[in-house]
Amino acid sequence: MPRVVSLNYVAFPIDNAVLVYGNTPQTYTANCTLPGFPSVTVTIPANTYQSFISQADANAKALAAATEQATSQLVCCYSDDPLPDTPNFGSLSNLYTNSGTTHYGLLPIEDIAEEVEPYVSQLHNWTTCPTCDFCDGPEEEGITQPEPYTQRWFVRESGGTYVYGKESITQSPVPPDLFTGIDQEDIIYMSISFDANARPCFAFQTVSGTILLRRYVSGTPTFITFSGDTPKLYFDGVLQPDNSLTDLTCFYVRSGAIQVRIQRENFLTEHTQLSPSPQAVRITKTDAYASHQNLYFIDTAGRYWLARSEVYPPFPLILSDTGSVFVEPSLGSYNLIAVPTGPYSDSSSLDVIPSTGDYPLVVIPSGSYSEDSSLDVEPGSGLYALIIVPGGSYDDTSSIDVLPSTGNYVQSIVPGGTYTESSTLTVIPGTGVYA
Repeated sequence: MPRVVSLNYVAFPIDNAVLVYGNTPQTYTANCTLPGFPSVTVTIPANTYQSFISQADANAKALAAATEQATSQLVCCYSDDPLPDTPNFGSLSNLYTNSGTTHYGLLPIEDIAEEVEPYVSQLHNWTTCPTCDFCDGPEEEGITQPEPYTQRWFVRESGGTYVYGKESITQSPVPPDLFTGIDQEDIIYMSISFDANARPCFAFQTVSGTILLRRYVSGTPTFITFSGDTPKLYFDGVLQPDNSLTDLTCFYVRSGAIQVRIQRENFLTEHTQLSPSPQAVRITKTDAYASHQNLYFIDTAGRYWLARSEVYPPFPLILSDTGSVFVEPSLGSYNLIAVPTGPYSDSSSLDVIPSTGDYPLVVIPSGSYSEDSSLDVEPGSGLYALIIVPGGSYDDTSSIDVLPSTGNYVQSIVPGGTYTESSTLTVIPGTGVYA
């Protein structure tokens, strides 16, 4: 019966023995080509691998194992939101202009620039992990809103499955009816956005060259498949103020060009947005920033590019929170002036300013005044038999001012109210006769 002898460095022949060589400790350190990411070091202990050929062969097996393990554990991408690290377009190099086509409300790419010598943080938008994505979404899923989306949402891999939600607020598994027939562990690229009805949409890949886009249409899960790589969804309604022109869009790379498909065409038609040279190989992010759509991609030479759309028009301002009520009787005689209750909120105001005249009765019933609202009662010169300013509720730096000026006042009544959080009640009689 042959005997087996294992030696670490030198194999000595023994009668009828089979020589086995055990590896010496082998170490490999894997590093990212980009700065800012931690390295991973793996050491294979001695005698973990053996060889009947030579010591070098045993060591080679151990080193190969250390290399594979260190490389597989290396993470050279970010899994958090890159929006705060958006670079200044004017600081980039190699600026080129582009002539594109407007598709409904989606404005064309106007210019592109290269990131030549970036700060580490500025690489964030080009080095976001392919299995996570971020977008502007609604305040609440499934609830439409008149304001543009500003709440940040995410989707990311978690333990072999995918979760989504409001960044740093909520987290839930991705809707199972949109991932029917998909082993989520097979997903190699993922993207998220919302349509105008605040419904989530996902575009992803399980194999190179094929994009799966899944969304809800009238509440029904709808699946679309087309050719391309590295899809990134984008809802142009975050910048386009005309609701009739907004669409959910899907950007991706095919044949080295940046392509887009549009919701109102059911994502059936491919439009070329940009044909860069060298050709694009991967879209890493697209987002709204400073009235532009920014699209980040990497070319075949490994260079980082930022493509920027034309500037979008501003959204109309909503000024409803600065309304006011103003009552100012002109010269004359009035048996009764009644100003009904509010409420008045968000910098609104109620002003009652009687002019010169005779007023047997002036009544300003109570209201609710909040958030910098105010009630001003300023009787002018005249004869007032009775002025009543009933108490109200005044919150959040609201105020009530009663400022009688020159006149004859038989009776002025200012009942108490509730005044909280820096609210005030001011009664300043002016020159006059007060019975």
